[in-house]
Amino acid sequence: MPLPNVRPSSTLLSLQSFSLQVTIHLTPENVDPFFKHMNPVFKAVCSEPDLLYFEIFRGPDSPGTISRVENWNAGVEWLGKVQLQKGHYRPHL
Repeated sequence: MPLPNVRPSSTLLSLQSFSLQVTIHLTPENVDPFFKHMNPVFKAVCSEPDLLYFEIFRGPDSPGTISRVENWNAGVEWLGKVQLQKGHYRPHL
């Protein structure tokens, strides 16, 4: 999925940033439903002002292996207290 225009919320990046990396393993019949449900989440997350980078990868030899990488201009504590409380994450937690 291509990443829309994403800009940090401030000109100067904070010194507190992090990368979230998650890999899941799906059975072949669950790959298409996963992407159907993930697409709106991807779009919502990409509109977040503190997002620096968000990419989703599929394993070439294992199409059910899906990894997501998010880089944020915020700290890990912020992720739990603010970002993960938003509705678009609920179905995936």
